[in-house]
Amino acid sequence: MRCIHLSPKPVLNGDGSVKHPGLDNHGMGTVFEELVRHFNEENNEAADNLVGGPEHSTLANDAFPSREFDFMLSNPPYGKSWKSDLERLGGKGDIKDPRFVIEHAADPEYSLITRSSDGQMLFLVNLLSKMKRSTPLGSRKPEHRKGRVQLIDATLWCKPLRKNLGKKNCELADADIQRICDTFLAFEETEQSKIFPNAALGYWKVTVERPLRLGGIDPDRAYTPKEIKALKETAERAEDAPPVIKKIHKKGAVADPLRGLFAATIGGKPVVLEYEPDTDLRDTEQVPLLEDGGIVAFLRREVLPHAPDAWYVPDSVKIGYEISFTRDFYKPKPLGTLEEIRADILALERETEGLLSEIVG
Repeated sequence: MRCIHLSPKPVLNGDGSVKHPGLDNHGMGTVFEELVRHFNEENNEAADNLVGGPEHSTLANDAFPSREFDFMLSNPPYGKSWKSDLERLGGKGDIKDPRFVIEHAADPEYSLITRSSDGQMLFLVNLLSKMKRSTPLGSRKPEHRKGRVQLIDATLWCKPLRKNLGKKNCELADADIQRICDTFLAFEETEQSKIFPNAALGYWKVTVERPLRLGGIDPDRAYTPKEIKALKETAERAEDAPPVIKKIHKKGAVADPLRGLFAATIGGKPVVLEYEPDTDLRDTEQVPLLEDGGIVAFLRREVLPHAPDAWYVPDSVKIGYEISFTRDFYKPKPLGTLEEIRADILALERETEGLLSEIVG
């Protein structure tokens, strides 16, 4: 828990406060008590034999409705439903709690409410509502940081422990902590500090389909869902078989192959049709948000050369974000000099000759 030191010293030296909304593991809270004032909102009887706390969970019963905190500490209940809290809050359609319904993007009632099965995310939303706005670790970025993300690679900024603590073999020394804080506050591009626009970490998750191809079908007619189901059970899949048509559009439809609307000729007349997708060939692609030309350009370059009959489903597109330190801080191993490479080759040759001598005798 040395990470609690990663805060500007004025916060720690002042009247710092920490909110720990779920004490399933009080070990973190115990460490915090050494440095900051601890407001305990919800207890678990099995956590260090603590008892008390208000009734119900922190989601349904906000013990500190008007407080903001310097530090937010929690081990959210991964995979736990908050359905019981949902009922206590009045049901999903009637929740007006300002922690979960906020003003955002000109919408006075922007909902941050998650599925009832996703208690973990709602716990984090609750934490966000309690964060102080003005501190470096607050929920409101200063103007020069808005729309940008700073990543700091501090993996080598540590000192070894004299004795391992479980899987922990190193810790942050005071100098390491100061170096991390200085790097964060400087907000500059260095070998260990990378700054990205938000979109650089984002991607579109796209579902890519390919047509169901079955032997022995009529390639000039559309099949009903019932017929397609029967065909899947009786006909054989084959790469060179004709694709199964599920819909022939009326006159006036415009072909758009990348979106599943294909131009064809049936009975000597041009038509636009849709194929039944083959679920066994269904795939997903992650398209960077900053991709030149967007999804269409990516699919034309990366997918169509290998699967020219593929298309994507616009309604399936979702936006996600990921941070990859391996990618963003990758350092390729420098190539050896010509002399070093030559020496390696000669060493391998000598080793090979020795092996051949042993085999041949």
